[in-house]
Amino acid sequence: MQVKRVAIIHQAPVYNDFSGGGNLIKFIYESLSKLKYKVVIFSIGPGDKIFKSKNFFEEVTAGLSGIDQGKLKYRLYDALYLLFFDGLKTTEIMSNNYQLINKVANFEPEFVFFSTYALSPLISKIKYIMPKTKFVAFTDSYKQIELAFDAFLNTKLGSLFKFFKLEKFIKIKYLDSKLYLYQKMLEVADTVIFTTPIDENDTLKAYKSILKNKRTVSIPVVPPNTNQIVAKNIPSKHHNHFTIGFVGSYDYLPNKEAIDLILNIIAPKCLANKFLIIGQGVPRKHLANVEFLGFVNDIATIAKDVDLWLAPLRKGVGIKTKIYTYIKYNRPIIGTSIAFAGYNVKNNVNCIIGNEIKDYPTIIKNLESNRTLYNKLLKNTHTLMNFSEKEILTKFKNILV
Repeated sequence: MQVKRVAIIHQAPVYNDFSGGGNLIKFIYESLSKLKYKVVIFSIGPGDKIFKSKNFFEEVTAGLSGIDQGKLKYRLYDALYLLFFDGLKTTEIMSNNYQLINKVANFEPEFVFFSTYALSPLISKIKYIMPKTKFVAFTDSYKQIELAFDAFLNTKLGSLFKFFKLEKFIKIKYLDSKLYLYQKMLEVADTVIFTTPIDENDTLKAYKSILKNKRTVSIPVVPPNTNQIVAKNIPSKHHNHFTIGFVGSYDYLPNKEAIDLILNIIAPKCLANKFLIIGQGVPRKHLANVEFLGFVNDIATIAKDVDLWLAPLRKGVGIKTKIYTYIKYNRPIIGTSIAFAGYNVKNNVNCIIGNEIKDYPTIIKNLESNRTLYNKLLKNTHTLMNFSEKEILTKFKNILV
């Protein structure tokens, strides 16, 4: 039987992309490679590095990063174009990237996966010249767009718009432009994969007329070999007063809000506890019992000293990879329902769900004194990741028919 050929298109060089999008592409690549398909990743952006893999290579062509990411000058360029011309210049540039279009066409894939709605104009052009190819979009809920704008307002450029009181004006243009691209993505895709059932249901309700004849499915973005990398048996020292960990960049708005909640509500009432914040960015406010460790190459060196993980997220879409990180380093987790979206949650069995952040200090103190519950959570934390490799690969295989 002839090996199926699959192209994956991403808006940034994968080797240098540690975002959720970068993790997504690596996850798709690893999964499809296990199914013995011929998989090639085509990415947009400067660079010449490649993954060190026998079967993998990366095509890199010119492009900009856009208003939500990349260098400030590119974001400013994009924002001004949006302000005056009601569009996104970077998206226009990407859609006219005929060097990449020709390389994809020469590969002659039977299926094309793409990672973001920003690529939908480019995908439309590829679909026009390759009408027999099937196209698969991998996405979160459309609600990500408003969250992205809120995050944008917290950047230096966003602060500039707020200073001139233009945030409402630019928000209308931003949302209109992005939602148009999101709808275009749904239209051009033959199959739409969501990272959680919540994202799938939200989008099915909002875009019922577009998706009624499309195939949709939810696939959690986790490494295929979960049983090999989830640390089920790391012993706990269980200190009298927990050392508590949080993983997430302060530069990303949902994480910023979570860290601020730790600083303003949780840590001040847990002065006997030590809090370790792992991730880029440091807030102005500091507390004696909160330590900011910055970006850490090997979290394992710190995780061995953590007794408890927190995920007090109030916003966010998709599956939260920080929960996977917490599971990997096997300690009990307290988090909101939003943080646990897409996981196999059993409250007070494999995690503690806390949607009221003001209750976290009490939950922490109760858990310190309840060794039985702590050990129960410790034993069952890995069951949050109740995704078998076989199940995930079967979902991918059913799509590629």
